[in-house]
Amino acid sequence: MAKTTKSAAVKQVAVNKAAAAKATAAKKATAVKATAAKKPAAAQSAVVKKAAAAKATAAKKTAAVKATAAKKPAAAQSAAAKKATTAKATAAKKAAAAKSATVKTTTAKSTVAKKATTAKATAAKKTTASKSSAANTASFFTEQPQKQLFASKQSVRPSAEDKTVASSETAYKTAYEPGSFTFAGGTAAAPEKKLNTKLIIGIACGALFLLLLLIFFLVNARQSARTASRDNALALVETYSDSGEFDRANELIKELLRAHPNDKNVREKAFSLVDRYMQNGDYDRAADILAELLRTNPNDKRAREKALDLAKKYMEAGEYDKAIRLVEELLRANAGDKEAQALLDRLIALRNGDADDELNAIKAELARAQAEAQRNQQELENLLSREQSAHENAAERAAQLQREQEAAAARRAAEQEAAERQAQARAAEEQRLREEAARRAAEEALAQKNRALQREISAVNDEIAQGKSDLNANRYDSALNHFSTAKSKLPISDGEPQFSGSKNSEIASALYAASQNAKTDADKKKLRDAAVAYAEDAVSKTPNDAAAHYVLGMSARDERNWQKARDELAKAVQHDRSNYMYHYELGRVQYQMRNYSDAASSFQESVRLNGNFANAQYNLGLAYRQLVRDNDALAAFRQARTTNPNYERAYMGEAQLLRKRGDTKGAVNAYNNVLRINSANSDAYNELGLTYYDAENYAAAEECYRNVIALLNPSKTDPIAYYNLSAALYAQNKTADALTYAKRAYDTRQSVRDTSDQANIVYNYALMLDETGKLSEAIPLYTEVLRLNPNHEKTRNNLGRMYLEMDPPDADMALALFRQVYNQNSGSFDANNNLGSAYYAKKDYKNAIQFYQNALRIEPTNNTVRQNLAKAYASDSQYDNAKATYIELIRRDGKNWDAYIDMANVCIQLGDNASARTYLTTLRSQQPNYRTADVDRLFAMTSNASDAK
Repeated sequence: MAKTTKSAAVKQVAVNKAAAAKATAAKKATAVKATAAKKPAAAQSAVVKKAAAAKATAAKKTAAVKATAAKKPAAAQSAAAKKATTAKATAAKKAAAAKSATVKTTTAKSTVAKKATTAKATAAKKTTASKSSAANTASFFTEQPQKQLFASKQSVRPSAEDKTVASSETAYKTAYEPGSFTFAGGTAAAPEKKLNTKLIIGIACGALFLLLLLIFFLVNARQSARTASRDNALALVETYSDSGEFDRANELIKELLRAHPNDKNVREKAFSLVDRYMQNGDYDRAADILAELLRTNPNDKRAREKALDLAKKYMEAGEYDKAIRLVEELLRANAGDKEAQALLDRLIALRNGDADDELNAIKAELARAQAEAQRNQQELENLLSREQSAHENAAERAAQLQREQEAAAARRAAEQEAAERQAQARAAEEQRLREEAARRAAEEALAQKNRALQREISAVNDEIAQGKSDLNANRYDSALNHFSTAKSKLPISDGEPQFSGSKNSEIASALYAASQNAKTDADKKKLRDAAVAYAEDAVSKTPNDAAAHYVLGMSARDERNWQKARDELAKAVQHDRSNYMYHYELGRVQYQMRNYSDAASSFQESVRLNGNFANAQYNLGLAYRQLVRDNDALAAFRQARTTNPNYERAYMGEAQLLRKRGDTKGAVNAYNNVLRINSANSDAYNELGLTYYDAENYAAAEECYRNVIALLNPSKTDPIAYYNLSAALYAQNKTADALTYAKRAYDTRQSVRDTSDQANIVYNYALMLDETGKLSEAIPLYTEVLRLNPNHEKTRNNLGRMYLEMDPPDADMALALFRQVYNQNSGSFDANNNLGSAYYAKKDYKNAIQFYQNALRIEPTNNTVRQNLAKAYASDSQYDNAKATYIELIRRDGKNWDAYIDMANVCIQLGDNASARTYLTTLRSQQPNYRTADVDRLFAMTSNASDAK
């Protein structure tokens, strides 16, 4: 009810405004008429005379002027014109005193205007300009805003109100168009006296003043017109909105936004429309205006917040596509908006229909896994307490478990491989059945033409059928003999060469399928070579045989002849675009050739043709990941593991992408799904450990790395696993265990091919030795790291620090090492801070100050660097800078008691004993026993200084 009353009130305000505007326009028109009627010199009687009399007078005056001009020479005509101009001006000035003179002046003005038309004299032109200036001035202030307003409405269908305004404008133009006034009056006698020079100069100055005044009015009128145009348009938007013409209101406000993108009134009106639409549930119109607000000002925070709010309302209503379009508009305005990107990802997941189900399943699986982990942990603790002395038996059981897990993993791998072969075999069988049905249809057509063909066709088909039967029984030589006999019976008497081509293609397909299941390499090659021969024969007879091209492409792929495989599979797709396997295998070859965009297109088509083909969905995810389309890749992986809930590799791909984007919880859940399917997947344990390590959950990372090591074959080593476990242990301050595994990684480092990985393994061992105080053993290892990786920044920093901490310090060696790091990366905090310390050790305080300043700029909150900088200032006798730096240090760290003592010392150096005592008193009140000797000494120095004064 309140909303209805408010709407009616708004409409009434709009009606009142419209009526007031019309009344104002009428008053202005009346004023303009009155002003024009009074000019040039308040001659009211002349204006009100009839038009007919004015025309008669003008005609008489024209005839008189022509007669006079015919009698006078050119010079006389010019003089007459000047006299006429002078007479007009003089009459205008004296009009207020004498009405008779006014009438004459008005008549002279009309006469000169007619003379301008007929005689084209200069004086007549000036007179005409003077006559029309008043009408133009009056017309500008009312007419110009109306022209602008109507121009902005040309694309909108006019309403009844629009027609009323247009009619008013037409009437206004008709009444006040410049040059439309008609004056009545008799014929004025030409002036008989010649005006003097001073009078002419005065008239010219007056005309110049009037011209300047007119220009001033015009400039101000234009500005007023623009403002009035905008206000009129905003009022019209409100009128449209109140009358329910929302589409017209939207179009007009968008035009105003484009014309005035930063106008506060326009943007406020746009926001009010958005609020109104959203209150009424009209989200689409609100989205339309918000998109324009974002386009005209991408940095408008208010538009951003409303766009996000509207997108969420769409999401709650289940209109995900509309929400996605609005968020994408927001991201075009600001590509770095993380909240918008997160919302977009959520919307895409909801649109795919699997986000909530996935979350619930993940939560349930996580709860189950946590409960199971707790039970296992308790059982393990009980077992360790009971059998602490039975390490050898436990090791044997672990080895047995390892063997069982490896055997189970091998079985699962074999089962998975067999399942994939079966899937491909089923797909091939489906294709074969389709092709066979097509062939049978063609054969039947041929048979109907000539029954005599049936015997020939049957003979060929019988041999092929027997050959296929032998293939299924692994009687390969017999099968080849039957196929050879069938080929010898070709061609038949009719339907050639299509029949021979199709039969060769059928034999080729059967042979290639059998080659994939053959147990020995020799049998595989024999069957594949025979398949290629029959396929080539088929293509020679029927070039458009898709199945034959498929066999040739697959055979080339088996031999890693990627170019030929791609060409043949492309022909198979070209001749049969409905076969999802053809698209899938073409995509695999394109992926191998690193044509990832083409591969993605092929996998997409395979998925389109068969939405339940999980392999194509997974491979599509791989192609998207190579194209750095991570969101699309994630969706493809999720689609694959939804199609096949036990698709281990799909969960793995999902986990890797989630870890890449920093979604620790999602990545952990996905890795746990991999381990649910295959508990012996070392890669999953390793990557899960890395995920926990990045999240600083070092205990969980340790458990994962220990599982990786437990799954190792007893005859094998894994230095990367030892290295990772060492890092996780070190992060938990388990230094002794960390050192053990760091050494084990170091001892087996030669099995790692990548030199950068070797360098990290050696560095980790050196760091462990360094941390445990074994510096003499650490230094050679740091040197070994630099041989493997001369740019290893951390090693140079650690070596430099060790040289700096020697007794006595080797500052030159430390400085050389720190300089190398700085030259490699001048933006490194460690490099700048360490250089500052090295220069300080050499008592080169100015350089120390410079590098401490650099380090502080990189890490402004590092109070250790700030304290070092203050000491460097003090050591270089820059006591003012030292004092300012200590003040900031104490403000940031009020419990840095050394800073109070150093600050007191600086104040004494500056002669500010009062401040020194203040800092010392504060320190003593809070820490009475802290460095008492130094505090007493400084107190004494301030007292002695006071006594000396």
